[in-house]
Amino acid sequence: MSSGPGILTGRRRAGVLLPLASVPGRLAGAFGPEGRRILDWLQAAGMSWWQILPPTPLGAGDSPYGGASAFALEPLHLSLEDLAAEGLLPRPRPHHAPPAGGPLDYPALRHAREPLLRRAFQEWQAAGGGRSSAFRRFQQEEHSWLRDWCRFRVLDRRHRGPWTTWPAPLRRREPRALAALDREFGAELEYEAFLQFQLHRQGRRMSREAHRRGLRILGDLPLFVVHHSADVWARPELFQLDREGRPRFLTGVPPDYFSSRGQLWGHPHYAWAAHRREGFAWWKERFRRSRVLADAMRLDHFIGFHRVWKVPAGAADARRGRWSRSPGRELLEALRADLGRLPCLAEDLGAVVPAVHRLREHFGLPGMRVLQFGFGGDEHHALHRIPEDAAVYPGTHDNDTVLGWARSAPAAERRRALAATGLGRGELERLPWALVAAAWASPAALALASFPDLLGLGREGRINRPGTARGNWRWRLARRQLSGTLCRRLRDLTEATRRVP
Repeated sequence: MSSGPGILTGRRRAGVLLPLASVPGRLAGAFGPEGRRILDWLQAAGMSWWQILPPTPLGAGDSPYGGASAFALEPLHLSLEDLAAEGLLPRPRPHHAPPAGGPLDYPALRHAREPLLRRAFQEWQAAGGGRSSAFRRFQQEEHSWLRDWCRFRVLDRRHRGPWTTWPAPLRRREPRALAALDREFGAELEYEAFLQFQLHRQGRRMSREAHRRGLRILGDLPLFVVHHSADVWARPELFQLDREGRPRFLTGVPPDYFSSRGQLWGHPHYAWAAHRREGFAWWKERFRRSRVLADAMRLDHFIGFHRVWKVPAGAADARRGRWSRSPGRELLEALRADLGRLPCLAEDLGAVVPAVHRLREHFGLPGMRVLQFGFGGDEHHALHRIPEDAAVYPGTHDNDTVLGWARSAPAAERRRALAATGLGRGELERLPWALVAAAWASPAALALASFPDLLGLGREGRINRPGTARGNWRWRLARRQLSGTLCRRLRDLTEATRRVP
């Protein structure tokens, strides 16, 4: 992540939101040839940004926002083709793999990939990879999280269940117990380190390939981390836990646009006094780590840098919570002192109060405007209220697609959307592209659209339904949808609205 200019450069730019897991390919691996094909397409379409979701390990429900590490990378993104090019694998045989199109089947993908990854590890070991200077340097540079991530992965496979149920010596991280773990499971620990080493190398390569094409990658930084994670197990003092290591309060948001019962996310809250004492070193390391892949970061749940919704542990839903102030200004000042100008986009959606906007403006961070919300009466997101210092979207990965939303929206919202884009009642199928065009024509310095909206998909293209635990994150781009016709159409729109680099 650059420490130079912010995400808005003073020039009009455009980009596409496409999760790494949605990149086509029979054996996944967005960091390889399929990812480079996306970069080629985006370059040809005149894009400046590729927005991705968190590249860290997928969590419960295959969510990229619930992974067991804030620092490790998801092994599904590792390219088997690139491992084969290095001589660690034979060329993959795609006819044994899950199909490239259709909803993602994560268990099938992992099942197909695991023996190939193990074989690559064995070849790497036999070639002396574990003794190479590059691997040793990687271990040294990432020592703050790597060893504990590998230990956590080994223990998680062995014991299952939350880390608070593990044997007490391991739960409490007693030095003798950890030393015994390192001796007994040395090969497994090195396997996990090998995966992260290769992901690190391939992620950096993808970043360089993007820059070579004049593209930048917009990453995503979740505010919270889940309780069953290497981060909480390794650094319990940084979180509000009881004596048994269980969260005292849970994260969430009050009732909102997405849910009348609020959303109970279930992460532990931070022990901010402990973060202050170490000069926010853990946060600085998170931002440093993001530079492997991303040039800038979307700060998810930016409201949480001002105040957080604290729900007592054991509550059935988020309605019993209360607001609690967080030291966001102090944290962001520490990060700015470390990085220079913050290259970040603030996800300032939800229960926003004026203090949140003041905090964002103090640090010169653009906010987000979502056109779908504007047609529901939220003037902040109305098309005629879009400012220059913002990133505008027809809808985000948390919204239904434009077409899916329009088909189920109240008649008044649908009528306003059609009227604002000059469409008639019988032209609902044209609304997705019309809202993309409206976002591109807006004053906003940055316009972004999700790939399902570029394709004009209905509800079948929805990426996530906030507040639901199942059936999300499964949409996948089919290679045939990466068409030259769509590329030229997007290029023409981008040139017409003066957003081409």
